Amino acid sequence: MLTKSNFIDNSRVPLLEKALQAAIADARAVAARSGRNSQEAQATWDAVNELEADLACGIGQAPAKPAAETFGEIPAVMPALL
Repeated sequence: MLTKSNFIDNSRVPLLEKALQAAIADARAVAARSGRNSQEAQATWDAVNELEADLACGIGQAPAKPAAETFGEIPAVMPALL
């Protein structure tokens, strides 16, 4: 039964999805409070990017566009990284 299931391979996916949603909410709050181009906002969006990469690896598919771009929260230095 375990060999027919992908739960073992994707067991982290639900946890990563929840963590990603929490990180996005945190990054948006920090950007609103500190400014989109603040170092604190950039650090929180970097954490979002890391979680997105982990999730993409877990499900085997990259998102259509990064969360920062989806929410219009791209700091000034970030477009070069996208």
